[in-house]
Amino acid sequence: GGGFSRAPSSSSSPPIVDTHLVVCAALGFSVLYPNVSRVGFGEGAPMGGMPGGQHDACLSACAADLDLDGRFEVLVGTYGGTVLQYPLTQELDIGLPPDG
Repeated sequence: GGGFSRAPSSSSSPPIVDTHLVVCAALGFSVLYPNVSRVGFGEGAPMGGMPGGQHDACLSACAADLDLDGRFEVLVGTYGGTVLQYPLTQELDIGLPPDG
């Protein structure tokens, strides 16, 4: 396992891997680009709760299945040391991180 991609099951042809890309900008907001290997960069989903709100500049991002439910969560690290966790829905929408 590991990584931030999933291969749909297919018995007759090689799997096409879904690759998702998180782009962080220190002076802007973060964007998730789903399925870049299939659709390119046309379907970016801005990630809420970043600069301009209560958190500062994004410096890092990581995807992991933290709660072991089979779905990835996106972690975003900020300059101030805050780590934001974003749930990743099946539709690949990114929402605001939970309060707390």
